[in-house]
Amino acid sequence: MTHQQLFCEAQQAARRGDRAVAYRLMCQTLINDPTNASAWLAMSQLVDDLPRQRECLERALALDPNSQPARDALEQLRLRQQPLPRKLGIRLIMQGLLTPDQLEEALWEQHQRRRRGEPVQLGDILLQRGWLKPRTLARALVAQQQETLTSPYQRPPRLIGEYLVQEGLITAWQLQGALETQARLRLKGRQVPLGLILVRRRALSLDMLKQVLMRQEIDLINMSAG
Repeated sequence: MTHQQLFCEAQQAARRGDRAVAYRLMCQTLINDPTNASAWLAMSQLVDDLPRQRECLERALALDPNSQPARDALEQLRLRQQPLPRKLGIRLIMQGLLTPDQLEEALWEQHQRRRRGEPVQLGDILLQRGWLKPRTLARALVAQQQETLTSPYQRPPRLIGEYLVQEGLITAWQLQGALETQARLRLKGRQVPLGLILVRRRALSLDMLKQVLMRQEIDLINMSAG
């Protein structure tokens, strides 16, 4: 059996979900032909621990410096090893909702627009470019907020949605729905405060919203003074 035939059989086993056979055949492929960049790339998907995945990908890239799949996979490994809480862009890449190139392009646009005195959120750029849907963005924002407030790097709430969920005044599901509505309105050029959307959706009373906003303002003042 030729090296190429062995490699093809390993790939077929991997596609069937037979990882044990795929791993054995891929090992044999690399023993016979250690310069096979495609085999190293495929092997990175057959090993479980991150150091071995990185080693396979680095070997693939060393053999084929133009391999974009190897570059993308290495970038995802790097992002996976970053400490929690993850920033929005990193979370979206980890979930396969955004590519590293798209994130880099969106961050560059955000930087350029802010230099022109046009403050803009990363999520808005992703929406405007059609790379994310409002519901997807809302779901990611809620997950990010909850992770931020419950991770080992826990910090006090800052955003109005964080206050409301942490104090049990609304559910994470209600927050997600309101954020989705807010995102859809921004795409139409309408800037509506999140609290007002929650009041309109009858998820929160106006009086309760005013109390939480006042508490948020006091906390921000104390934080600045400290």
